[in-house]
Amino acid sequence: MDYTMYCIATMRHALDLVIRLFGSTAEVAQATGVTPVAVRAWRRRGSIPARHIAKLVATARRRGMHLEANDFFVRGRR
Repeated sequence: MDYTMYCIATMRHALDLVIRLFGSTAEVAQATGVTPVAVRAWRRRGSIPARHIAKLVATARRRGMHLEANDFFVRGRR
């Protein structure tokens, strides 16, 4: 797998974890102010706009969930 595909797969994995943490695609959409269709598009594309990562982290903290911005970034492979 090349590096680009690795990054996309890693972001999809991160988003899958966030969806499980929040409970549904609809909950992630509500936390970020977008539609569930947009959240599914992020997953397909393998990227989440940075402004939405900040919203997810802030919402998770308010709800007592453990989520950090670093959870969305690829580490240690290149």
